[in-house]
Amino acid sequence: MKIQKPSLLLILAFAGSGLLAQSAQKTLVKSFNVDSVSQVNITVDGPVEVKSWKQKTVRVVMEISLFNRPESFLKGMISAGRYNLLSFTKSDVMTIIQPGVKKEVRLKDGQLQESFRYLVYAPEHIYVQVESEASSSTLPLDENLPQ
Repeated sequence: MKIQKPSLLLILAFAGSGLLAQSAQKTLVKSFNVDSVSQVNITVDGPVEVKSWKQKTVRVVMEISLFNRPESFLKGMISAGRYNLLSFTKSDVMTIIQPGVKKEVRLKDGQLQESFRYLVYAPEHIYVQVESEASSSTLPLDENLPQ
């Protein structure tokens, strides 16, 4: 019986097609001190859900998904600061933005395809206004939230 070894070209063809079909997903968390504010405005790309909690900070949980890119590519984008959330306060209003995602990323095989989802935990006394393409708010305190 003769056993044939697979050709190197065939192996590379399958390996290359698997790399292109990869998707990456990561969850990032950032907290903001809101002791001196009564309102938080959040301007991000993607659906936002707001929940109240008993802590004294606003916590933003961001889920990032990249399509047709490996996890190493996503880690590089995170390291480069693309997904950083920034805040500034004027009077008693804090604004949270994500300026890095406004920059278009072009690759050899097309434009970067990414999607975002946000979950925002805010103290009960803070009014949260969301500016996003798709958002939802849930204001009653949920006892099952992280403490």
